[in-house]
Amino acid sequence: MSQITDDGSIIPSNPKDQEAILDAIKEADEALTKAEIQKDAVAAIVDEIHEKYEINKGIIRKMIRTYHKQNFNKVEQESEDFITAYETIVKG
Repeated sequence: MSQITDDGSIIPSNPKDQEAILDAIKEADEALTKAEIQKDAVAAIVDEIHEKYEINKGIIRKMIRTYHKQNFNKVEQESEDFITAYETIVKG
């Protein structure tokens, strides 16, 4: 018989279902591990560029994200919108 938790989740009692869930958890764990490795690789690249060219790490990361997403026009427009809003509200 399945168990129902306080939040209404149904925990299967069937061993095959439990095994399928555990397999999915292990697969997700492997994907997260790979993502962590890739994140570390990107951080190392950012560090390398920063050390070699003395470019701010935040700028490097933003360039990498923008290049990856291929959304330069959106980033540019958001920057222009921010400048307009800041100058209008803060600088008056």
